[in-house]
Order: sequence, then C-alpha cells, then structure tokens
Amino acid sequence: YRLTSSLILDFTLNPDFAQVDVDDQVANLTRFSIFFPERREFFLENANVFEFGPGAGLAHDQRGEPKFFHSRTIGLSEDQEPIDIIAGLKLTGQLTGLDLGFMSVQTDDFKATPGSNYSVLRVRKKLLSRSVVGFSGTNRQSRVEDDYNRTLGVDSNFIFFDNLHLESFYVQSKDPGLEQDNWSAKPLGISWDTDFLLAKAEHMIIGRNFNADMGFIPRKDMKQSLLDFQIRPRPASEWIRQLTLGGQLKYITNQEGILETREQGLRFSSAFESGDNINFNYTHVFEFLESGFLLRGRLPVPPGSYKSDRFSVSGSPFRGRRISGFFTFQREIGYWDGNRTTLSAN
Repeated sequence: YRLTSSLILDFTLNPDFAQVDVDDQVANLTRFSIFFPERREFFLENANVFEFGPGAGLAHDQRGEPKFFHSRTIGLSEDQEPIDIIAGLKLTGQLTGLDLGFMSVQTDDFKATPGSNYSVLRVRKKLLSRSVVGFSGTNRQSRVEDDYNRTLGVDSNFIFFDNLHLESFYVQSKDPGLEQDNWSAKPLGISWDTDFLLAKAEHMIIGRNFNADMGFIPRKDMKQSLLDFQIRPRPASEWIRQLTLGGQLKYITNQEGILETREQGLRFSSAFESGDNINFNYTHVFEFLESGFLLRGRLPVPPGSYKSDRFSVSGSPFRGRRISGFFTFQREIGYWDGNRTTLSAN
C-alpha cells in the first residue's frame, strides 16, 4: 500500500514461499559457512534500503565479507529448513529527507525452538552530493525471556573530489551473558577509484563475542587488513577495450595478533571491444589452524601451517551472442596439503 508518493507499506500473512527458486548446490571446501542469497519476494522488494556493513551491495559473498543484516536468517533454520512465518510488516521509502526501512516479522514455533520476532530499522541521510551517513538496529526476541540478540550500528561513506572514498562503521551486539569484545568496526577504509586507477586500503575488526543473529558473520575474532591496487589502461587498439593489471594483499590475525590467513594475489584481465572478457589470477595463500576441522564433514585437516598456490583462468563471451555463458578453471597446489582442481561452465 502506497502511503505517500515515496513511502510504501508491505504486509504479509502466513506467506507460502513454495514457488521460490531452490538454492544452487555448493560444495563447501572451507571451514566457514557458505553464503546463500535471499530469494523470497517479500524480502527482496526494496531490500537495498536495509543494506548495512562491509557485505552490503554484494549479490553474493565471494570475498567472505560479513553482512550485519541478511533477511535470509528469518524463517529458515540453521539447517535451511523452512520455519512458518505468521505475519510480516515492512515500511520502506523516503521520509523528511531520510531513507527509511523498517521490518518486523513473527515466526511460529519450530521443533523445540520457540517462535521469534525479527525486527530491523535502517535510516540513512544523504549529505553533500554523494555521501551518506546512517544508523541500523536489529532485534531478535523469542518468547523466552533471556533468548534475544540485538545489534546497534552507525556507518558513513564520504566521497570527495569525485574519486576519493572514505568509509567507516561501528556495530555493537548484545546477548545474555556476553558483555566483552562484542563489537565490530572499520575505523577507516580509503580508496581512490577512477577509470584508470584503483588504490584501496582498509582495516576491519570483528570481536570474538560479536554476534548478529539476523546477519551473516562467517568469521569472528579477527583483524583484517586489505590492500588493493589496479591500473586499468585503455590501449589504442581495435580489439582491446580495457586492460586490468593489479595486486592484492589480505592479512588476517586474531585478537591476540597471531597470523591466521595471508593472501597475496596478482590479476590480469582484458575486456575486448566485442564484449568478451578473459581473466587470469594467481594467489599465494598461507593458513594457520590453531585447531583442526573436518573438510566437508568427513576429511580431517589437522592443526598447523599450510601454504598453497592458486591459479585460475575465467572467461565470458558477450551475452548478446546466440550462444553465451562463462567458464572458470582453477588449480590450487598445496590445498590443505593436497591439490584441488575446479572446473565450472555455463
């Protein structure tokens, strides 16, 4: 229901999502959770209003970035089983110069788990020409008195000189009995992004007790530093539209400063005037495991240090052709003291 020309109210009662597309099958070859995108229409409509955090705007989580709000957590169990939704209400749009999003959804009891209310509030204010500051809050509350999870956060993204981006956020969570190290922050992310040059540096912290039941947090107890540099020339060529040459460094420690992950990568790609694209990537990976885990639930990977070299090539023809698609071939030597070969095509 359109309350005003810029404010929309959505309501759902006992929704049936039987017609929703099923998830793609994914083989999880990591020790972290896999991100699955939202596919339900009620949650997809105007979903960008609620985006908050480092994973905001990503269609899928290729970089392993957390999302502090992910509607996929509502009405689905940890094993991806559907939980009945009794009713839901959503308000999105603009109000007195603010981007506004509010949603509240009540789920039914599921097995031994009591039903919960899931609520989220998102407010953003545009500043200058393209900058924005915002606030976000989430609350999951069940009928059990001490069964709740709440997060409160602020974020900002300032753009100066058309190409200089300054980004930061701070979020704190609240759970019964967890009062220490329950916050996450990006003190500063800075990037210079033009058609020819990308230079980026950022630092992000996620506390060991930080928890967002209504989000996607694959990795806690971490301090992540990221450097990314790319040059993207446009040569005077009838065949090549733009080349990209770059490198990236990702450095992750725990809160005690122990190195757990280091990725050093090089990239070369070419976009052709025909609309075709081809990409080459090389990444040297270091992983330290303080405790082991079971790969795919059955292959034991013991504690220790691991090094590997990952090579990949991918390409995609112009989608306007009669036949189009993509392909990716990847070979990783030393993957958990083994080797991994991946081939995907469409």
